[in-house]
Amino acid sequence: MKKPDYLKWVRWSDDDACFIGSIPDICGDCCHGETEIDVFQQLLDIEKEWIETFRVEGKPLPEPRTRPMMEVA
Repeated sequence: MKKPDYLKWVRWSDDDACFIGSIPDICGDCCHGETEIDVFQQLLDIEKEWIETFRVEGKPLPEPRTRPMMEVA
């Protein structure tokens, strides 16, 4: 079974003075760090853990619903 392609966001937070990572379809804001690369790696690890948890519990994975938007020229 192919795993869903969940959108992962890394953004800067002035309030927290760090980067914040989010996977909107499975866990929202879920990690933070000093660099975008560090936070993205954390998101990959978190996604993997969530997928394994769903598998172990015999639950279906949520369908990806969040998609990036493009400006129309």
